Amino acid sequence: ERRITPRDHVSPMDEVRIGSFRTLLSKGSVTKEVSCEIPIPLPSHSDSAEYFSHIIATHDVHPMFHDELLSTLDSFIRREEEEMEEERDEAVLEEALREGKSIDIERWTNAYEKSSLDSLEEAVRLADKFGEVMRDCDAVRMEALMRRESEMATEVSRLISLRDSELDGVRRKAEMMMERKNLGTEELKELSAFNEEMRYIQDSYVAELRMIGVRQRSEFKEMIRRLTKDPSYIPQLQNAGNEEDEQSHNGAAGSLHEGRKLEESFTIYLGAQLKTMHNARVVVGNELGEERDWNAPHVRLQASMSLYRRDLSAVVLLVGRDPKWHLQRRSDFSRLCERSTELHFEPLERQLEEVRETMRRREGGRKESIARGDDSLSVGDVYTTRHSNLGNVHIVYHLVADEADDYKDINSRHPYLNALRNIVRMASRFGVTTLSLPMLFTDTVHESMTLQWTSKRAELVFKCVKGYLMEICSTGWSSVSLGGASLSRAPHYNINFVLPRDISIDIYSHIVSLFPTIFHLVPSVTA
Repeated sequence: ERRITPRDHVSPMDEVRIGSFRTLLSKGSVTKEVSCEIPIPLPSHSDSAEYFSHIIATHDVHPMFHDELLSTLDSFIRREEEEMEEERDEAVLEEALREGKSIDIERWTNAYEKSSLDSLEEAVRLADKFGEVMRDCDAVRMEALMRRESEMATEVSRLISLRDSELDGVRRKAEMMMERKNLGTEELKELSAFNEEMRYIQDSYVAELRMIGVRQRSEFKEMIRRLTKDPSYIPQLQNAGNEEDEQSHNGAAGSLHEGRKLEESFTIYLGAQLKTMHNARVVVGNELGEERDWNAPHVRLQASMSLYRRDLSAVVLLVGRDPKWHLQRRSDFSRLCERSTELHFEPLERQLEEVRETMRRREGGRKESIARGDDSLSVGDVYTTRHSNLGNVHIVYHLVADEADDYKDINSRHPYLNALRNIVRMASRFGVTTLSLPMLFTDTVHESMTLQWTSKRAELVFKCVKGYLMEICSTGWSSVSLGGASLSRAPHYNINFVLPRDISIDIYSHIVSLFPTIFHLVPSVTA
């Protein structure tokens, strides 16, 4: 049984409908009726397995019905999507005939199929196959896959080390020459030659890294495909000495991060009737994961297991107005992204280019956008990127900031806090349960950062974040479920309030002491 209801009026190409799935499961004399509302076509971030799991959780379906339910659900979704495609095609043809337009059917069909099938193959199919590998592969094959991924990252990091070494060598020569007094014409020409050499080195390595990335992504997809088809297939290491290199790398990484990070953890209640429980931390330093050895196979396995789940981790980074700010500034974030090939999503450079293209389409031909150069975002704008090679972060929210605001007082209507509210709401909608945010909206410590200034800003952020969390938790569990209707458990969030690395101990201690005055803490259990 089904019921299809169109949403608000949209074009046939963008139309989304709600299909009411209803079926009667039977096994002998035992029957079970289940139902669920499903968007047609399925969103790009979900698949039939999510709605299958949702129905099992909400209807308490016995395992003996699971195979029948999954088969019926797949058939329903496939049938509804095919019917919707047919209706969409007919609507396009009717509209064109009504307006007297000629239609190149073959060209239109090929263009649509190429765009839709390419995105489907690159995103949904890889996610499905990778999820199958994570779920069904044995420990031996899983460990081999993680070690092969680690070997790929080592190949990239070695090339980056060679590039940095060559660039540093040329840069040192240029600096030594600039230290001389009264540079002549020949010396100036040599300095210009150094700049050209550095540009040539940079361009050469960019091209080589791009080629390695294409090869590794292709190899990774082939490994995933074979792991799902061939039970005897085991990914093979290409470098026999990889294990020794990995162990030495682990040792080096451990010696670099022996210092203890300042952090204080709390468990809090939210809501007038204390309905939901969450975790919060006040921590010094960033949460991008460079304190961990991302190249270790066990870290890669942990990140891979949570990559396509609901419990995603995200971080908010402060950026400049240009969409390619990270690449232009060679930020720490861009350096972290380049240390290994992005195997699941587009490379950072391509994702940022898509942000720029989207912004230009949004701005269109506005005079004010043309006057300011068409490439400038506004303070408070947010764009996102997705990552599988950052260790403990899957999504990055890039919040456009202005250094001038580091010295000003802000209120709850400031673009920073409006953006933070939108981020929290987006996070709840798309399954992000761990969120790290820059508490003072600055990454650096400056002279005007007095105890009074930090106390005022920290108190404002604490109160606003508390309100945002109460807002999304009070709307019902549907806001955190990609499957639509309510889940059987309440949402649980982990919020990290991140302070600049060089902040003083006194200011940190004062901010920590503010936390219990704003949030309701869960009483500790004592013997």
